[in-house]
Amino acid sequence: MKTREGVENTREPSLNMEVELNLKLMH
Repeated sequence: MKTREGVENTREPSLNMEVELNLKLMH
């Protein structure tokens, strides 16, 4: 999961923000 997150972050920082929010909601 962390690997995919890193890839998405490198591809589009905007998407990373959404992913971080999702992780916070998941937690």
